[in-house]
Amino acid sequence: MPERFLDVSHEALIRGWPRLRGWLDEDRAGLRIQRRITETAAEWQRSTRDDDLLYRGARLIQAQEWRARHEVELNPLEREFLDASIALKQRLEERERLQQQAELEAHRLRAREAAQRRKQRITAAVACGLALILGTAVWGGFNAFFWEHKAYYREFAKRNGFPVGIRQISESEARTMPVSFLLVRKGIALDGWKVRWKPAFRVVAMNGLLQPTTHHSVATYLWEGEKESKSEDSQDDEPWNKGRQLGLQNVCQWEFVSTATGEILYERELDRDGRMVYGLIYSPLESGSIATRLTRFVGPDGFPQLQRRSAEYVMIHYDKEGWEDRIMYRDGKNLPAVGPDGAFGKSMIHNRLGQLTRVLSLEADGRNMINNTGNCGMENKYDESGQLTEATSLGPDLQPMPVKDGWVILKVENDRFGRERRSTYHGVNGEPVLHKEGYNGWEAQYDERGNQIALTYLGKDGKPTLLADGYATLKSTYDARGNMTRRSYYGIKGEPVVDKEGNHSLEARYDERGNEIEKIFFGLDGKPRP
Repeated sequence: MPERFLDVSHEALIRGWPRLRGWLDEDRAGLRIQRRITETAAEWQRSTRDDDLLYRGARLIQAQEWRARHEVELNPLEREFLDASIALKQRLEERERLQQQAELEAHRLRAREAAQRRKQRITAAVACGLALILGTAVWGGFNAFFWEHKAYYREFAKRNGFPVGIRQISESEARTMPVSFLLVRKGIALDGWKVRWKPAFRVVAMNGLLQPTTHHSVATYLWEGEKESKSEDSQDDEPWNKGRQLGLQNVCQWEFVSTATGEILYERELDRDGRMVYGLIYSPLESGSIATRLTRFVGPDGFPQLQRRSAEYVMIHYDKEGWEDRIMYRDGKNLPAVGPDGAFGKSMIHNRLGQLTRVLSLEADGRNMINNTGNCGMENKYDESGQLTEATSLGPDLQPMPVKDGWVILKVENDRFGRERRSTYHGVNGEPVLHKEGYNGWEAQYDERGNQIALTYLGKDGKPTLLADGYATLKSTYDARGNMTRRSYYGIKGEPVVDKEGNHSLEARYDERGNEIEKIFFGLDGKPRP
């Protein structure tokens, strides 16, 4: 059908016909829109379709409305330009939608984190038992969950496999002790409605300078003599050499790792530099066997540790308070095996602090037996402050029984710092007796850091007495790490003497890690002896 055109015969018609004037105004506006589309599309094509030239906002809306009525008047380039503008709009809208969604999700996450922090603050407030303001609650929550809490103790025991400090002391008191134990814990846990601190996860043996020290008496399950220092007159160096080979004398730190449910998983024994010397792996808990765990030692490489004796595993049983009340030694086939004291196991009783009040050696069938020291076990007594005051040797019938060294009862006196000041040996009726080495007891003196600087052996009359080795008193000096650097021998009246080997003194030197690397002996003339 041919296009039709109308000619306006007179401009007065335009003024007098409002609808016609509207059509003309609309047509002029449409022509301007079309012209801009044409020009912009051409420029867009020349600029290799730069998105910056595409329509946005009101201009795109206006162009879309015009296009709806004049689609046939657009050429291919103009259609492509408008389609690209619409596509850009859709991409921008999608990007904005995703951004809004991300912001909403971030807001939800912040809300959850804020709720969790509020819960932590409430938990910390309950644990502290204080009504805290908001700022104090935040600090309390951080303190409870993230800060490491450290405290010094005279000794420690293990409850359900984790260390528990015994007889807490201040830092200043720790500086007066030859050895104390630093326990480190972090975080609290909920036990039903109760809030409690999580168990300590690290223990460090510290000297009087508050530095890690290897001079402690912490024992292992399968080693005994291997951890002791080499005796100058010892006839059996095998345990000491084995201990040195395994690195046992270097242990001064212990780390404990738990499962997500708070059960002990393994512990690591470390040297001063934090290197693992050996580890102890605990078997998983089994239903019906919550009170019993099977453990095995591993070396620093994680493989099973070579043992000097036949025992390879230790079966540990816990009492209702979590203290170890029985351990039994097992071989690689899970059969009874002999432990370090010549027994197949031990039974133990603890007081409320975790200190041993009785320990007995056991046969494979659980009956009491005589161990390598010549008795079945020991019964210990403590004063109100938790200091050991008396130890009595027991036989299998739980009656007092002499040990191979010749005594039944050991009585201990402590100074005001809790250090052993005087110890004496007694018979079954409490009468003074002599140790097989010829003395009834000893008295000790300490320096300001708790190092033992003098040890005097006593007779039954309480006076200094000469040992068979030829001396009555040992005097020692120490370096800053607490290592003994010089030891000298003296007689009953404090005069310099020599031991049975002809030595008056010895000097020891150590490497930077505290390992003894040299020992030199001197005569009364102060000259080195061969």
